[in-house]
Amino acid sequence: MSGYFWETEHIRLRQIEPDDWETFQQWDMDSETARNLDSLPLPRSKEWYRTWAQDEAKKTHKDDNFSLVIEDIESGDFAGAISSHTTDRRIGTFSYGLAIHPNFQRCGYATQAILLLMKYFFEELRYQKCTVTIHEWNTASITLHERMGFVKEGQHRRMLYTQGRYWDVLYYGMTIEEWREKYKTD
Repeated sequence: MSGYFWETEHIRLRQIEPDDWETFQQWDMDSETARNLDSLPLPRSKEWYRTWAQDEAKKTHKDDNFSLVIEDIESGDFAGAISSHTTDRRIGTFSYGLAIHPNFQRCGYATQAILLLMKYFFEELRYQKCTVTIHEWNTASITLHERMGFVKEGQHRRMLYTQGRYWDVLYYGMTIEEWREKYKTD
């Protein structure tokens, strides 16, 4: 393993590159993945994806909101993506969204990416709490976050509508103190 902050033994986090557009287009064509992330997008053109990826590749990170690709160290394959959002520097809170390609699920890629992102926010940017929202049907994400030590903090009933019914949104959080207790090695 290198001394590069943004990599672990198995993954590297990197900025989106223009050539990543095809992967993001394929992901949007997977309705289950799209629902887990947010909602079903309307069909978009190849040009839309190309332009989006080119714009993302040139983006400077504003207000600590950014998107990164999760890359497999050994193969260089695009294993997933993680994005920080809903950042509040004054209060010190942030959220993230995560997607892992099916070929890389249940192999530790999500955990490693989340821990890298949290380490950055907690140890480099002085944030003090991470909150994630999970759709109630996403049992894999619920299991992942509970295993990592996130605490269920609440539930908003009937906040999503998809597949012909209403669904709840679950809120999980981890404070810097909880993170340090579980993950800090120094």
